[in-house]
Amino acid sequence: MVLELKRTRGVHLGKTDFDELPMRIPAGADIVFELHYTANGKDTEDQPMVGLELAKAPPKRLFMSISPVQTNFTIAPGDANAEAKATLKFGQPVDLVYMQPHMHLRGKDMRVDAQYPTGEKETLLNVPHYDFHWQIVYYEKTPLRFPKGTTLELTAHWDNSSNNKWNPDPAATVHWGDQSWQEMLTAPMAVIVDRNVDPKSVVDQSQPPSVTGAP
Repeated sequence: MVLELKRTRGVHLGKTDFDELPMRIPAGADIVFELHYTANGKDTEDQPMVGLELAKAPPKRLFMSISPVQTNFTIAPGDANAEAKATLKFGQPVDLVYMQPHMHLRGKDMRVDAQYPTGEKETLLNVPHYDFHWQIVYYEKTPLRFPKGTTLELTAHWDNSSNNKWNPDPAATVHWGDQSWQEMLTAPMAVIVDRNVDPKSVVDQSQPPSVTGAP
């Protein structure tokens, strides 16, 4: 059996055209949830809850989650403007619904640019003052149509200096990691694709991962 699931969000700011689009879960697939916790010195309990709603009819289009990500970076001690990039190339035409820049406590800024097959380049999102304490999801008023072959590039900077009041340790050499005192460079996104598109073909897997940033 294949489940067609309609997603819901914790925050809903008015109904949109893509609210009724389902996510497809193939038969035999596992649903895995990853939760991040930071110790606070106290014994606590948490009881996550998940609600699923089945689509009432087969959809014409599907909702998919994707994420450009860069894990190969090193942030030097005291570096106030360490840079790295992440790229993702679409192997199918897609409609972009939202973007969510994500770094940790040293995150300084992030920009998302689109490079079209024609060579034209466009800035989609610019967050000049990133704040880890505000995990903002940026929704498009109308989904953005990208042709096959469009590349998205994330450019981000971290502040690992003592001028960053949230910096856990300016003397640390920082790499990718799940904990808040480590760092990340990613931007979870959502796209809409035609129902018959192979999900594995939405992102061009032939592209090598981008490797930039502090040595």
